[in-house]
Amino acid sequence: MPVPPNVKSFKNRTAEFYYKWDFPLPVGSVDEKHIRIKSASKSGSMFYNDKQVFSIILLAVADAKYRFLLVDVGAYGKDSDGGVLSNSSIYKNLKSATSKLSVERKFPNSELKPPFVFVGDEAFPLRSYPMRLFPRSQLNIKFKLSPSRARKVVECSFGIMSAKFPILLKAIETKVENAVYFVKAITMLHNILIDMEGY
Repeated sequence: MPVPPNVKSFKNRTAEFYYKWDFPLPVGSVDEKHIRIKSASKSGSMFYNDKQVFSIILLAVADAKYRFLLVDVGAYGKDSDGGVLSNSSIYKNLKSATSKLSVERKFPNSELKPPFVFVGDEAFPLRSYPMRLFPRSQLNIKFKLSPSRARKVVECSFGIMSAKFPILLKAIETKVENAVYFVKAITMLHNILIDMEGY
């Protein structure tokens, strides 16, 4: 997973999204997944999430082929999507690469030149490069389909990863620090398996 991402890879990822999901803007799809852990000693309610379980958060950006491009693991389970993104290494890397993200290229069949974006759900804050969907009640159904399909790519990536690595379907019985390393290793193995076997 190259950090920070480069412009050439942005162009390739965007072309893949347009080809597979009929949405030409995104470099990747961003979302978070709660990874269950056993109760962390002396942590109080920091890891206790709204589903009444202890967890750490995996924040990930996935490409059109369900591979992870960027991951950040270890945020407290109680944190919100926006808070996790703002405090993540992903956000810091993207912030430092803002000029690269703003490189203009023509929109398909148009003279418009939009920047590269990462598409996420309504829980994420609206910024110049994370593009969130409009609330469901405010958007025409015909326009909503393409961005929504593109956003769900990362959810499918989480599903594929969990199916291949069932340890993620139950609480990880180890220290929080070790759980972070396990999850990072699993995201890398997930990418390797996608490249070798497909999905």
